Amino acid sequence: MFPLLRQCEKRVFTLIATMVVLLGGLLGTATSATQDELTRGVLDAVARYELPANDALSPVIQGIGFQPRSAALWKLFPGIRKLDQVWRAAEAVAPGEGDRAIAAIANQLSVRFDSLRNNTEVSGFIKNNDVSRPVTFDLVKPSSITYLPQGTRRIITALSVYVERGGLGGIYSILTTRFDISSDKAYAIMASSDTVGEALKRGIDEVPEEQRPEKLVALLKDAQKKYAAFASDAAFVNFKGDLGDEVGDCFCGATFLGTMTTWECRAGTPC
Repeated sequence: MFPLLRQCEKRVFTLIATMVVLLGGLLGTATSATQDELTRGVLDAVARYELPANDALSPVIQGIGFQPRSAALWKLFPGIRKLDQVWRAAEAVAPGEGDRAIAAIANQLSVRFDSLRNNTEVSGFIKNNDVSRPVTFDLVKPSSITYLPQGTRRIITALSVYVERGGLGGIYSILTTRFDISSDKAYAIMASSDTVGEALKRGIDEVPEEQRPEKLVALLKDAQKKYAAFASDAAFVNFKGDLGDEVGDCFCGATFLGTMTTWECRAGTPC
């Protein structure tokens, strides 16, 4: 809900129904489907801007001998999902091979990223695994139930952040710091999402319903600041247009917050 109060007319624009339909999907109508698509579209747009133009991870993964079953699908996977699959395919060959595979990837990425090379946890992980021997993979043997050690999970997360960090901190950072999702839950989302856009959509669904408008609008406002082209992106323009661009004075109780559009003046805005 986005209440907007004009000083001159003292009118309140209440958009409770709009936000419930938009983010809650509680009304099973054709309108809710359309507005849900707008939300999905704008989160896809954020994901596109956050991803680097060049995939720095896949060439390294393929360089150690891993060949995905479907190159087309693989290209769209979040970095965490790629690394998670590499670990499981290697671990299916023999216990400990998964860590060796991740260490081999970390070793090569450390050559490119100075800050990664200086990461003591990553460098220690590399030293504890023999990266001199080739790694083999089994893409057939089921390994989805294999337990992934917490330490290895942290290394996988760190590697993905280095190669996928955008102006907003990367998708994992958005899930954990902006949507307040636990690190384990964020990892699980990214390790099972087909695209980074899907990860964001699943992430916003984890946010308590009453907090979604505030967190979503804050994310989009930051995206406008970080990416000059985002303000004119069709998905963002359509999203804003659906909520309304009418400008007025925004209040939190008696506190004047400034003059802004309806979509910016929302319930939950800090006073």
